Amino acid sequence: MITHDGKQGIQVRNENVGDLYYLFEQSIISVTMSFQAIEIFANAIIGRKATRNIVVKRKGGVEKNLTPMEAERELSTEEKLGQVLPNILGVSSPRGNRAWQSFKNLKDARDATVHLKSHDIYTRNNVDRESLFFYYLNHDAREYPKAAIKLISHFFPKQLPRWLCYAKENFDRDSRFVSATTPL
Repeated sequence: MITHDGKQGIQVRNENVGDLYYLFEQSIISVTMSFQAIEIFANAIIGRKATRNIVVKRKGGVEKNLTPMEAERELSTEEKLGQVLPNILGVSSPRGNRAWQSFKNLKDARDATVHLKSHDIYTRNNVDRESLFFYYLNHDAREYPKAAIKLISHFFPKQLPRWLCYAKENFDRDSRFVSATTPL
């Protein structure tokens, strides 16, 4: 089809609308479950390995002193990953590296999905703005679990735990299978 600006575009036929909704459904599942895996990981580390109060620095240099249980509840996922887990596990912060950027992209997609706003559904003829569903059409849903695996792996620089090796191997195997069976 020809788009509003005269370029060639893609149109979904009526008989394929179910496939389109399936793609959206799988993207939503991928985004939310991948982000939730990161949240669960961060909270599990705090809950199992934090032996004393946790101090985090907030904007403006304000420090907050929290029990591990309070930290699980009150801190953002970014604060847990960027400040708390590096201190507990004795590793560098992932902030600023590729894994962090992938996480931020995942977080943005998750926030737009879970906290859906009207402008994420309808662009109201603003052709310069993408809807969430257009975003899903142009991003591979496999990038979200990949981002989660990459970020969690950062916290194990010497040796990945068995469960993370298993997740990574399954992801790699499934990605190779999809790549081999997807027509060009």
